[in-house]
Amino acid sequence: TSASYDFGFQLYWLAEALQAAGQIDAAAYAQVEFLDTVSTLTANDSDNALFREQQMELYVEHAEYLTGQGEHESAEIFYGKARALSELLAARDPHNAVWAHYRRRLSQVPTRRR
Repeated sequence: TSASYDFGFQLYWLAEALQAAGQIDAAAYAQVEFLDTVSTLTANDSDNALFREQQMELYVEHAEYLTGQGEHESAEIFYGKARALSELLAARDPHNAVWAHYRRRLSQVPTRRR
């Protein structure tokens, strides 16, 4: 599990570096690979708050990427997943500063009306 988490986190940093270098599509691919890795980790250990936190953060990052690409409906799906995880984590520990930050950040993202 530790090796999978480390690998996933390397994918996260790779995505950040690719995005900073302007390689947006490659960054999105790395984000999706990281998401797959974290999803597998959470499926195997659903009580692990660190894995859930990373999954929430990646949902936000990927939603922001999709918004930048004009894919607003897909972005809203990822924002919704991030909100759900944010609520789950806040219920677990309402005083966690990182989780509170993401709750505030997500509350400022308007939901699209269909």
